[in-house]
Amino acid sequence: IAAEQKEAELEARGFFDPARRWKGRDVYPRPANWVYCRRTKNNWFEKTKILADNYKLFKNQVLGKGHHADVYKGIDLTTGQDLAIKVIYKTVDRRFGFVNEDPMQEVKNRRLLNEAWFIDYLKDGPGICKMIRVVETATKFYFVMELAQSDLNSYSNGINMREEEIRHILKPIFECLKYAHSQDITHRDIKPENILLRTKKDWLRNNGHTEGSTHLKSKSSSSKANTLNTLNTYTSHNTMINNNHRNGHAAGLRILNDSSSILSSTFANESSYMDMTDDADGRSSMDSSTLYNFDHRFDAFLADWGLAVEHDCNSGRKPVGTPLYAAPEVVRKMKRIRRREWINYRACDIWSLGVTMFVVASGIYPYHTHDALEAQSPPNWAALESSGMSREYIAFTQRLMNLTAEHRPSAAEACNDPWLQG
Repeated sequence: IAAEQKEAELEARGFFDPARRWKGRDVYPRPANWVYCRRTKNNWFEKTKILADNYKLFKNQVLGKGHHADVYKGIDLTTGQDLAIKVIYKTVDRRFGFVNEDPMQEVKNRRLLNEAWFIDYLKDGPGICKMIRVVETATKFYFVMELAQSDLNSYSNGINMREEEIRHILKPIFECLKYAHSQDITHRDIKPENILLRTKKDWLRNNGHTEGSTHLKSKSSSSKANTLNTLNTYTSHNTMINNNHRNGHAAGLRILNDSSSILSSTFANESSYMDMTDDADGRSSMDSSTLYNFDHRFDAFLADWGLAVEHDCNSGRKPVGTPLYAAPEVVRKMKRIRRREWINYRACDIWSLGVTMFVVASGIYPYHTHDALEAQSPPNWAALESSGMSREYIAFTQRLMNLTAEHRPSAAEACNDPWLQG
C-alpha cells in the first residue's frame, strides 16, 4: 500500500508513468494473451487441452532449434492458418524439479516470458511479427506466432541481392527500430537470422494461393547455374560466409527453409522465373521489363526479442548479442577490456543494422577477427565497394557503422536517409 501511495504521489507530480512501472527491471508482467494450463500426465502438446483444442503442432516439421527453445510448424484448427509455435523449456533446479520452490528458479522462468511481453507491448508498431497466444505449462512455454517462410540469412545466401531488395526488406526494420526506440526498448540482437520474410496476403490471393501456404518453389536449373557463378564470385574473398560458419555463430532461433520452399523464387510457375546472366563485374543482370516488383511480394519482420530490454541506466551494464554483429563497445566489454564502460544499446542496434547491410551486399563480414574490431580498425570497406553497390548505399552503411557510438545516427535519423527513402 505504501508503494502504491508513493507511485500515486509521483504520478501526480509528473515523475511516474503507470505504463512504465516495470522500467529498469529484468522481469516484466505476463502478456495480455497469456494462459496457464495445469500439469497433466504428459505435458506434451497433445495433452495440453487449450492447445490441442485450438491448434495442431507437427513434431516432424522443425522450423528452428536453439539452446533453450525449438520452433515447430503448426496450424490453427479453426481457420486453417499456418502458424509457428515456439516451445521454450523452463529451467530446472535438480533439488526441486519443476516445482517452483526456489525463488531464483521462478525468476529465471519468468524471464523467459520477457520476449512475449515486448512483442505484445510493440504489437501496434511496424515490422512486428504478431504473437497470437502464450500458453504456460509446468515445464514449458508455448508461443503461438504468425508463420514466416524464410529469413534474410537464408534468402541472401549464395545470391547477389539488388539494392531494391535490400531497401524493401530493411525499410520496415528501420521503422520497427524507430518505434521501439521511441518506446525506450532496444533489441540488442539484430542480425539477418532475426529478420523474417513472409509473402504478402494480397500477393497470395492474386496468384491463387491460400494464405499461409508454403508455395515457394526452388529455382530452375538455369537459375541454379547462375547462383553457382555468383558463388564463385564470392569465393574470391578469403573470408566467405558459408552456412556452417553463419550457423555456428548464430545465437538465436532462425526459420529454416528447405529445397521446396525458397523465398528467392516466389513465382507460382518456374517458367515465369526471370532469366539471369552474369555481367562483366560478376553481378547477375536482369531485363528491366522482368524486374521483380518487390513491394508486392513479401513483408519483413524483426523477430527474436528474447534479449530486448528497456533503455535505462541499468541496461548498458552487461554485454549481450551475437559477437559478429556486435558493436565495438560491446566486444570490448565481452573481452573485459573496458569493464566499466556503459553501453548505449540504441547505438548498438544501429551498428548491427549496418553490419547486416554490409553482409547482405558483400557476402563477407566486415572484420576478419575480433582483434581488429577491438582495436577500432576500420572495416573492410574495399569489399563493400567491390560489391557494385551505389555510393549512397556505401555512405549510409558507413554512417551506421561509425566506430564512435555518439556519431552514429539515431533510428529516426536513419529512417530519413536519402538512400532508404529511395
